[in-house]
Amino acid sequence: MVKMKIYQIYYDDQSKSALNPNFIPFNNTHPEKPFEFEYGVMRKLYFKSDTFSDDGFLGVMSWKFQQKTYVSPAKFIGWMEWMHKKKVGDIYTINPYPHESKIFENVWQQGNHFHPGLLDFACEMFDKAGIDKELLTLKHPPSVACYCNYWVAKQSFWDVYMSYTEKLYKAVYESDAAIQNYAFRIQADKKIKSGMFSFLFERMFSTVLAKHQEEFKVYPYYI
Repeated sequence: MVKMKIYQIYYDDQSKSALNPNFIPFNNTHPEKPFEFEYGVMRKLYFKSDTFSDDGFLGVMSWKFQQKTYVSPAKFIGWMEWMHKKKVGDIYTINPYPHESKIFENVWQQGNHFHPGLLDFACEMFDKAGIDKELLTLKHPPSVACYCNYWVAKQSFWDVYMSYTEKLYKAVYESDAAIQNYAFRIQADKKIKSGMFSFLFERMFSTVLAKHQEEFKVYPYYI
């Protein structure tokens, strides 16, 4: 059976009550850097020495997984295991907002629509990080587009993904106080109390995958 470490983040009583036993609970109640949200957890797990010791898969889900996808974790995990027996994959995804691919060419256009200023911020951070800004213009068909960090992958993809995101991470933290304030503290969404940082990093999965999709076997769970 394929080994999968799929964590589900909680940070208060409400989120803890929504945890699913099919995922591994991750307590993010008191993070060292509280404005990093999912990416802070992802990098902590990635750099943990035993995360990939069994050559398995890693995923990091929010407590709203079932609420957003309308798919039970047990069903999603069962599908991944079934798929892996039929067609060994490197990455499995489940996109809670598949309709967005019919409206927007890529996740950056979608993000800039709902979080105005995101694309300009991404361009600035890509420049600082030395990442090709042409990546922001690549198209993201349904096989590539994925929101909310709802993806599970082997270390081979995580290594490529982190090679981009860590450059971006460093660029944010080496920026001046005004940019960091914009990234972490100025609310970038009408409903979610989050700065641009989380929305920037959420879109890096589809961005990296669009560039490297020929190198990996990717199987989306279509809702």
